[in-house]
Amino acid sequence: MPGSSRRAPGPKPAKAGAPPEVPEFASDEEEAAWLESEEGAQFLAQAPLVPVRFVLAEPDLVPVTIRLPASLRTRVRRLAENKGMAYQTLARQWLLERCAEEEAKAQAPKRRRPRARPKSRPTDEAAG
Repeated sequence: MPGSSRRAPGPKPAKAGAPPEVPEFASDEEEAAWLESEEGAQFLAQAPLVPVRFVLAEPDLVPVTIRLPASLRTRVRRLAENKGMAYQTLARQWLLERCAEEEAKAQAPKRRRPRARPKSRPTDEAAG
């Protein structure tokens, strides 16, 4: 319409002191560009902080008790600490990895071992 100004598509203008609304994005790249823009920075600066608790989806876990030598548990704990994880988590990761290796081995075609050839005996002609 002549004489009317049309607003470009995007977020609605923010009320005074309120963070702008987050627009819909067509891609992650578009969202990243908006967050890096002045408007995105303003949104992040004004948005209230909300406590969030992340819960990783785990399959049904069952407790298992195994007896280990104290020295082995100490070694596993030290290795896990260096990786920034609980030693039980590291042990579970190792079990998962080893099970996958063993299952892959079991699925691989079995190679036939070559038959041992009989040792050749020297003939009388070769000895003489």
